[in-house]
Amino acid sequence: KRSFSFLFSCKILYTLPMKPVKTSRVILRQFREGDEEQIYQYASVEGVGERAGWKHHANVQESQSVLYNVFLKNPNCFAITDRESEKIIGSFELSSSSLSNDFPECEHTYEIGYVLSKDYWNQGIMTELVNEVIQELIKEGETDLLFIRANQENKASIKVIEKSGFFCYKIMQDIYNARIDRKETHLCFYLRLKR
Repeated sequence: KRSFSFLFSCKILYTLPMKPVKTSRVILRQFREGDEEQIYQYASVEGVGERAGWKHHANVQESQSVLYNVFLKNPNCFAITDRESEKIIGSFELSSSSLSNDFPECEHTYEIGYVLSKDYWNQGIMTELVNEVIQELIKEGETDLLFIRANQENKASIKVIEKSGFFCYKIMQDIYNARIDRKETHLCFYLRLKR
């Protein structure tokens, strides 16, 4: 099952045995101490976090808090780095998901979440990365199903999801998001890795 959504709180079921993922333009790596300045560069831009369900960062201290309290504590949370400059341009996470309750027959499921710097939007980068991650998970053979969910207003992310082979199976309306203090409608998608 495959799913994509950016979650700041997650329960780690097990650490993915996934090898480093690379595309022609980006590389996924673990976050490191001292990455907060680079995180702030993309996370402080209005509209970036809001697309993923969280407010853009007001200061570098907020980015530092996310780095040390979320990213560094989750071995399945990765920095998306530009292959040429090695600059962090986003984050990519695999977490457990409440959507797994919809598929009780599947033992190993993940929800995918991501966010990308506005400077890199509309270049096909996330579609390439998502598909590469899918291929790595298929090779490892441990994951049954991936999930992803997206705000219905986030047309760009929905495009990435559909291009990656996910199927919309549920619409969740009037979901209150305390991080941005508003109700949202989420489209929920899945992708089976095992039959």
